[in-house]
This record gives sequence, structure tokens and C-alpha cells, in this order.
Amino acid sequence: MSVIPEIPFLIDANNEQTETLAMTIAEKLGSSVVKASDAERLKIHVAAVLVNNFTNHLFALTEGYCNKEGIDFQLLKPLIAETSNRAIQSSPSLEQTGPAIRNDHVTLEKHLKILSLHPELRELYLTLSNSIINHQR
Repeated sequence: MSVIPEIPFLIDANNEQTETLAMTIAEKLGSSVVKASDAERLKIHVAAVLVNNFTNHLFALTEGYCNKEGIDFQLLKPLIAETSNRAIQSSPSLEQTGPAIRNDHVTLEKHLKILSLHPELRELYLTLSNSIINHQR
């Protein structure tokens, strides 16, 4: 039997009877149930893509980088878990770490130099670092 993850069901219906039925079914599956309009669901979907799909893509790119550089990607899994746990337990903006949030331009330049052999990652690194610098608390 497969396990349904604890992801909330977002319910929208065109009448109260259908909404009640959908809410009842979703509640029986054990997940949280939230009423959300089409516009709200679309905004939540965008947020879900940002936190899930894009994050996973960064993991995949990093795994490729590790493979090319002879680094064991498994070494990063505890950090991935810790970062995810902190994002769940606290506000991600309060948990930001790294050279960009510290304005450590010496380390940023060292990293960018290493990534010169990986132009796609270098561009992502630079873009995300600049975003962190521009959105400091």
C-alpha cells in the first residue's frame, strides 16, 4: 500500500454540495484540507514549483558537478536534510547562511573562479548570490 504524503488538499468547487463531498473525501485521506480559489491555487502552485522543482533541480545540477569533480554527493545529504528541517522549523529568511549573506566577497570570488569550468552553475551561483545580497534581512 502506498503512503500519501502529508501535502494539503486545496479544494475548490462550483457548488456547496460538491465542495462538501470533496472536503469529506480529502479529510478521510488524513491530510489537511484547505479551501482555495483557482487564483489562490495557481499562486500556491507557483510557490510549490519554486520550493520543490527548482530546489530539486539545484540538487541534480550539484550532483552532476560532484560527479564531474570527483566529489561524493552523499556527503551533502545531511546538509540537505538540515537545511530542509530549518526551513520547516523557522523562517527561511532567518536561516540563510553562506558567503553572500555575510558579504564575503573573497569567498564568492574563489567559488566563481572554481565554477569557471561550469558556466551554467557559475551563472546560477552568481544570480542566487546576488539575490541573497539584495534581499538581506
